[in-house]
Amino acid sequence: MKDLMNRIETIWCEQMHSSVMWPIHGKYRCGKCMREYAVPFEAVEPISLHAVSRRDGVPARLAA
Repeated sequence: MKDLMNRIETIWCEQMHSSVMWPIHGKYRCGKCMREYAVPFEAVEPISLHAVSRRDGVPARLAA
């Protein structure tokens, strides 16, 4: 029963609320009901900042 109510609340929120907050820590919130949702593009592997040399933009393993 709780799973059914959760689905109904999610559908209601998606259809009726249009104020979405910026994603933080892989989640974003609805500005009206404060429900949390996972960010769909968070599953993509992030780019490592350590793999790029800071001075010329060449990957560190090639900048030797």
